Amino acid sequence: MDNLDKKAGISILGLLVLAVLFLLVLNYFHLSVKIVPDSSSPQSNINYIGEVVKSLWNQYLEKPVHYIWNDFILPFISSIKNGNYGQPSDDMSPQINFGQ
Repeated sequence: MDNLDKKAGISILGLLVLAVLFLLVLNYFHLSVKIVPDSSSPQSNINYIGEVVKSLWNQYLEKPVHYIWNDFILPFISSIKNGNYGQPSDDMSPQINFGQ
């Protein structure tokens, strides 16, 4: 009964599936997702979404994702590969500079 009490959310994969279905429905009705549609072809919708995703990645997501990947995930994976999981290592310890 405990599983029924928990609230379930939607995953990133679920959002991607919904986005693809949404685009397919728009393409079926020959609708464009652009505010000022240039053409009603499905390819223009896909190109426009691709441009928006690239812009979001380049302007907002690239630096934080690279930081998290390089400073947390890769060291964690390398510690597992080296067999010292759960043990502190020099390359994973935080470095604090107090202006000295």
